Amino acid sequence: MFPGAYRRRVEPRVYIDVSGVPELRTLTTTPKVTLGGNVTLREAMEFFNVLSAQDQEYAYTRQISEHIDLIANVSVRNIGTIAGNLMLKHEHREFDSDMFLLLETVGASLIIKADKGSDVTKSPAEFLDYDMNQKVLYQIVVPPYDNTYVFKTYKIHASQSENYLKGKSVFSQETLTGVMNLLEQELQPDYILPDASPQYRKGLAEALYYKLYREKFSCSCVGSTKFSSSLVVPTRLNLTPFRSPLFHRRILEASEIEPGTSGPVAMNSFIRNSKALLDLIYWEDRNDQFLLQLSGSRVKSKYLSGGELLTRPPSSGVQQFQTDSSQWPLNQPVPKIEALVQCSGEAEYVNDHPPIPGQLFAAFVLTTEAVGNIVDIDPSPALVSAADILACSIGRTPLSRVGGEANLYLLFCSGKVLYEGQPVGIIVAVTRRLANKAANNVRIQYTNVEKPVIQLRDIVGAENGTRVDLGQASGANIDKGVTVPIGVTHVVKGSFCNSRQYHFTMETQTCLTVPTENGLNVFSSTQWMDNVQGAIAQILAIPENSVVVSVRRVGGAYGSKISRANFTAAASALAANILNKPVRMILRMETNMRAVGFRPEALNKYEASTWTAVQSSKEGPKGMSGFESRLGLLRVGVDDVGNIKYLKSDFFCNIGSSNNYSYALLVPVLFPNCYTSLDWSVLNHDVMTHMAAQVPTRAPATFQCIASIEYIMQHIANVVQKDPVQVRINNIAAVHPVMSMIDELKTSSQYDERLKDIEAFNKVNRWKKKGISLVPMQHNLLLIGTFRALVSIYAADGTVTVQHAGTEIGQGINTKVAQVCAHTLGIPLDLVSIQPSNSVVAANGDSTAGSVTSDTCCYATIECCKILLARLEPVRLTLVDPTWLTLVSTAKAMEVDLTAVYMFSSQRDGKPYAVYGVCVSEVEIDVLTGQQQVKRVDILEDAGQSISPLIDVGQVMGAFVMGMGVWTHEDIVYDPTGGAVLTNRTWNYYPPGMKDIPIDFRVTLKKDSPNPVGVARSKGTGEPALCLAVSVFIALRNAINSARTDAGVANGWYDLVEVHLHLAGGKVENHFGKTTLSTPDRDSNLDLPVIGSLVPREWTSDNGSDLPELFYDTKPVLILEQGLLSVFSPYLSSLLVWCPDKSLPRQLRAETIAYSDNCAQSVEQVGDPVSIPRLYQVNRRQEVIWFVKALSTPVSLIEFPAEKTRTLLAHSYFVSNNRIFYLLTTTIHREKKH
Repeated sequence: MFPGAYRRRVEPRVYIDVSGVPELRTLTTTPKVTLGGNVTLREAMEFFNVLSAQDQEYAYTRQISEHIDLIANVSVRNIGTIAGNLMLKHEHREFDSDMFLLLETVGASLIIKADKGSDVTKSPAEFLDYDMNQKVLYQIVVPPYDNTYVFKTYKIHASQSENYLKGKSVFSQETLTGVMNLLEQELQPDYILPDASPQYRKGLAEALYYKLYREKFSCSCVGSTKFSSSLVVPTRLNLTPFRSPLFHRRILEASEIEPGTSGPVAMNSFIRNSKALLDLIYWEDRNDQFLLQLSGSRVKSKYLSGGELLTRPPSSGVQQFQTDSSQWPLNQPVPKIEALVQCSGEAEYVNDHPPIPGQLFAAFVLTTEAVGNIVDIDPSPALVSAADILACSIGRTPLSRVGGEANLYLLFCSGKVLYEGQPVGIIVAVTRRLANKAANNVRIQYTNVEKPVIQLRDIVGAENGTRVDLGQASGANIDKGVTVPIGVTHVVKGSFCNSRQYHFTMETQTCLTVPTENGLNVFSSTQWMDNVQGAIAQILAIPENSVVVSVRRVGGAYGSKISRANFTAAASALAANILNKPVRMILRMETNMRAVGFRPEALNKYEASTWTAVQSSKEGPKGMSGFESRLGLLRVGVDDVGNIKYLKSDFFCNIGSSNNYSYALLVPVLFPNCYTSLDWSVLNHDVMTHMAAQVPTRAPATFQCIASIEYIMQHIANVVQKDPVQVRINNIAAVHPVMSMIDELKTSSQYDERLKDIEAFNKVNRWKKKGISLVPMQHNLLLIGTFRALVSIYAADGTVTVQHAGTEIGQGINTKVAQVCAHTLGIPLDLVSIQPSNSVVAANGDSTAGSVTSDTCCYATIECCKILLARLEPVRLTLVDPTWLTLVSTAKAMEVDLTAVYMFSSQRDGKPYAVYGVCVSEVEIDVLTGQQQVKRVDILEDAGQSISPLIDVGQVMGAFVMGMGVWTHEDIVYDPTGGAVLTNRTWNYYPPGMKDIPIDFRVTLKKDSPNPVGVARSKGTGEPALCLAVSVFIALRNAINSARTDAGVANGWYDLVEVHLHLAGGKVENHFGKTTLSTPDRDSNLDLPVIGSLVPREWTSDNGSDLPELFYDTKPVLILEQGLLSVFSPYLSSLLVWCPDKSLPRQLRAETIAYSDNCAQSVEQVGDPVSIPRLYQVNRRQEVIWFVKALSTPVSLIEFPAEKTRTLLAHSYFVSNNRIFYLLTTTIHREKKH
């Protein structure tokens, strides 16, 4: 049995493959329909499809098959078995097993075999309480049913409502009203994050009954089956909490939404229901014979769609681009050069390096609290298997500075916990599984534990702003005391928030470190080799030239491996250096999501009310808190056609526990998108919270900024009652390049015609709605940093090898480099080979990020080729029309250097440019459930003259779908009490899947648009299209608007904070006459929660009061003690020490040893007090103690005068079976207290 969604409690010592046992693979129809327990879900689906077509008494099994198709995914269904699924339910009652509910509903029998005795038959419900020890789930038998039965499945079980329905007429208004009231009273779901809210789950249950009710009156009827008006729908309802955090408030009857702060947290709630719906519900085929002949004339046509499922046709797409064959292989549409080896599984990633004799595996030990101080770390539970665990290290080390930023990442917790999941140390073991298990068993004791501050809205809404950076304004300075400019007729207000996003890579943070005679060879899944090299050298206090970092390719990055790859690389290198053995570190997904960080959450606040041109804003908006008033929330003043006369914005970014990465310089520049912004004032505010330091993610800042301004444009259009597209056009300069692109895409996508069709569709459909949106984009790109390329020509056969300073992270950089190389040299593409990158060629290079590394590396490669061609030109002149091979072989004979190196410099070679794009997205929603589909997406993007069109098209499509995930599927849910990430694996975190992409996906690269400042006249494509995905969010909002209009809600602006489904909250009216289900208007303002106090920022410059008094003694001291210090300084460094000596006693009492500057009185062996640490031995009272001499300067790069520096060394170890398993050395540097 596969562990599935749960980790095994105990690892089995022996695996027995039962997949070939014939008795467990049974598929028979006589004498009973029987399936063996080891039949896979895919095989069961195929069996039921055939059976339902052949036997009318088993026609219902077709619906079982279609429901199974909604379980998990293709891979799981291909290997997961019926018995495996049921045993998961048996062992974990909370497991949402669709198979269990299906089999229980149809009254299936489970045949169980024991080692002795006869077979035992149990129902699925009885099976849950049956002891399965020493037993096998042998077979499943499903019964026949005639055509008087109707089979529908929902994961809802409401016994009172079921009993009420018995004998009732489904055509009775009294029945509908009664069952709705009962469901409202009976269903009381629990609330355990990250499950959906109880309000949603209750509302969905009511909606599903109504949907079933509506479906029964809308199904096609082909046969002559007769039904009486007293027909009872025999629906089996079974309430089981589902996983997705969906619909946290209600769409009143038809998307009547309570206002509040909007954003993807809200829209995710609405849209991710498509995933929850698959978990929850199965719908009968529309061609089934049922009640239309009886009821068709009794139901209004606009309500008929309420009973239908959104059916998804096969995906299709169109890719259009321009190519010039005269320039090939440049501009040639070729697949990635790694495509075949990736598809075949031959492509090598870090962990594909063959096992090395003696290699070990490392795993992080993580904090389990978000706020507090560590007082003790007890690794003894992790070290019970002394024969297997080789080393354990718990320590604190500052990581190297990232990009010259002022603050440091801490590799290990300093003792003051910054967030749940912060690494406190590592475990090293002989297997990865053992290392992970041991790391989970380390016990950490805390003090001063507090409730963490997680939510951005809590901080922004609080009076205490100690966690918020006030920021600096950019653009026009518009204050609340400034009179509204002439021509302003409206001032809009609101807020917009985008949620966090995980860098969902196929390869988590991974590193392999191999000690060599020259130092360390490091194979890291990093985007920034130079940064990893520097971090390792700093932590180990070794020269950088002894660390060689190599990267062949990275299994996805999206920004997560720019600086955060340093964590695994530094920890792996630390252990490898101490143990002198190869050490691998591959983070589990849970560890990766807890420790690394996400795309930052951003909140854009804007506020005002509707004013006329003669009114002023001197008094300012009423009802603001002092903190909000001080910050000045966003205001937009517009005229009657939507022209922005002034705009003032405050942009809050949740940066987590460290301010190493800030949007302060980016937001004011990127916020305007393509709009005229002369009278705009934008401030960015970094907000610190108790979560992992947030990480740059694909299109950092640009994604949030463009989404925010597009939301504001939509708001303006609503206020001035103008077409949203026209409002956007009104705010773009007439000569702006995006203007012609808007016209082009409106024509090619048939936007105007489709808009009319959608309006007509929405008028005649109450429960299905469509929406469409057009969004423009300007994505600014800046070529920064230095990147080298090395090109070598081999004279024997004319082949060429290129090494460059970039990293292949899936974006196709190697293919583009090969194409420009072949084009410049004038040779076939297949003569060019790209070799893995390393820190030798890429010395002092920058990170692969920002969609520009392909540009910079291609530029460096082109320059290398030009150098080589210049060297070959004199040789060519001596030959008559030579072939390439003749030319290079002759050059070699003439001792011409056939290797060239060039470094791209942003100051010399790089010029900024903008990428323009326009997108039209069309969606359809099921109002009753929130199920959604992206029907069609048209993208027109300016990629210049593409170097590699197929790669650029793929980047556009991939970026768009990743961005779509923020608005439709993905959200990071935290435990509000403990600060833990609850959505930490694929079981509860859902990126878009293959059935979530646009059904009709059309991408066009703009023709005749060479980039005059771009490399080979091209533009970057890796990130920009991500920003266009907000069009899906806006299209969904437009669909909801139509449902609100049908519900009688005024066409005013509303904010999507939490979207809920509700049917019983209003009055249920007669569905067979003129009236329809309706609810009262519930629009009201929702105040943001306010917290009373916030913890000040950590790491103030003077925190000496937190240190023990001995710290300020007049003489330096060395403290040796068992256990960790209870209070630590932020300025510290740490090294692991491995001591295999068996003479150490089990206990070592604490003592203080005075020593001189050169330690001559305390050590037997005295060395030169250099900056590189040296190992010394101290013999006192027959005890052997190892320690590292204090550094002359702090490695944290905090400069203090030597006379004001005090040094504290703390040693901690654990001894078992007379072996020392870890020894910690911590060096703390602090200024002397005066």
